[in-house]
Amino acid sequence: MHIDTISLTGKVADIHYKNLLKKRSVLHELSLTSEVDAGDFKFISNDEDYEIERFFSDYFDHVFGCTLEPSITHKNGFDSAFHIMHPKYKIPLGFFAYGGDFMRDSYQIYINGLGCSALSSQMKKLHSTAVFFNMKITRCDIAQDFFNGEYTVKEAIQDYRGGLFKASRKGNAPKSKHIDDMGSGEGSTLYVGTLKSGRETVVYEKGKQLKSANYPDWVRVELRLSKHDRELPLDLILNFTSYYVNELPVLAKITKDLNLETHETSSLRAKKEKALGDISHLIEYASLGYGKLLNVLRAIGASPESILNKIVVDGAPSRMKDTELGLACNGYAEQSLMTKLNIWMNEGDLVPI
Repeated sequence: MHIDTISLTGKVADIHYKNLLKKRSVLHELSLTSEVDAGDFKFISNDEDYEIERFFSDYFDHVFGCTLEPSITHKNGFDSAFHIMHPKYKIPLGFFAYGGDFMRDSYQIYINGLGCSALSSQMKKLHSTAVFFNMKITRCDIAQDFFNGEYTVKEAIQDYRGGLFKASRKGNAPKSKHIDDMGSGEGSTLYVGTLKSGRETVVYEKGKQLKSANYPDWVRVELRLSKHDRELPLDLILNFTSYYVNELPVLAKITKDLNLETHETSSLRAKKEKALGDISHLIEYASLGYGKLLNVLRAIGASPESILNKIVVDGAPSRMKDTELGLACNGYAEQSLMTKLNIWMNEGDLVPI
């Protein structure tokens, strides 16, 4: 079975749009890339392509409950591509791709709009995945929905003329393009900026585009970010709303009544949660990658201490060197963190993610 196109109908569409109604601000599209062996996990098989495919097939199943389905088309220059399938409805939530003459040492995880909705409760896992495999965000779309037309394309044009789409007061106004449906009912769209420059804001009449009977006045304000002259922080995955609000004055204006936290506030909260989340996921990935090997060593009579002595090396994973857990290797972690880790060590209960 090969699936390369999808149309949202019936119950799946109902679930997707109910999620949008609940959240208003949503992560709409996410593209992550990395190079083989760039993270803390290393592929050790002679048949590297097979091992990548096998590992990530097991990974998506184990972590997200999703399966990988072969795609009949290449994706973004990669030779091998697999749809990430919804565990219940068996529809694609995105794709995993790797290999090819120009992409041989890299791979990509792409999550589409439906995937972002379906995996919304698992964003911490997705973030930890990106951190663990040292992935980079190459594309991230964040959308704010106004289902009853609280903000319109005409207002967006006025805000553009008022300078609210400029990243700074002294900066030049980004290029813009207005597509007017001239009363046809197809929906008008305002484009400001370009993806090639790293930021594009799109305001469009989604209700008319979808010919929605329930929400004919639905307007979406979409911020599209791409890796251009800056590295997009992985924190975007967890705190996309705060980044959305702080990216442009117009976005802060249209969301001011939603009582959203600032980027600074959310970043502090994220840092407090990150340390314990890291160790949970590192252990999960270690189990997935090397759990069977450790089981064999235990079966032949090796003691836990002797196994650790053979495997453990000095230092901490690269992304944790300057964190509390990294400092813990030298005895400098805060007591509160060490207490939590000791509880886990004694009770064997992973910190919830």
